[in-house]
Amino acid sequence: MIVAAIDPGVAGAVAFLDTETGGGWGEILDTTDAVALAELLRVQAPGTVAIEVPVGRGGPVTSRAAQASLWRAIGCAEGVVLALGLPLVRVQPKEWQRLAFAGRTKPTTYPERKRHALRLARERWPGARLDRVKDSGLADALWVAYAAATTEAKG
Repeated sequence: MIVAAIDPGVAGAVAFLDTETGGGWGEILDTTDAVALAELLRVQAPGTVAIEVPVGRGGPVTSRAAQASLWRAIGCAEGVVLALGLPLVRVQPKEWQRLAFAGRTKPTTYPERKRHALRLARERWPGARLDRVKDSGLADALWVAYAAATTEAKG
């Protein structure tokens, strides 16, 4: 089964995880572009779609305008997923971070967490082409997909 995951935002990402092979891939995508997001999901035909949904303020978001932008991106992504009739799973950052940093000390700052999650994703999914620093959103989306797949496996 293919699990898709969305790291929402204008500089967002959509990742796909094959639960049978463990392979991961994806692309950087403005998830507020409903047409592009819907087309990508139609082509990949995932069995489940997970969206990273923070509780309270997410990441380094400090202004109300930035918070509103994040929640608009989440709402747009959720609307696309629901309109396509795909099962939706909401994953909190702490859920995927628990899996990503298992057995390691969780980084204390946002930039450290982004760097560390990217490095660990490169190790876990070497074929995902996470070559650039800006691929950290794609790495986060892969971890979200992994968290959703792990939750689905538990039932």
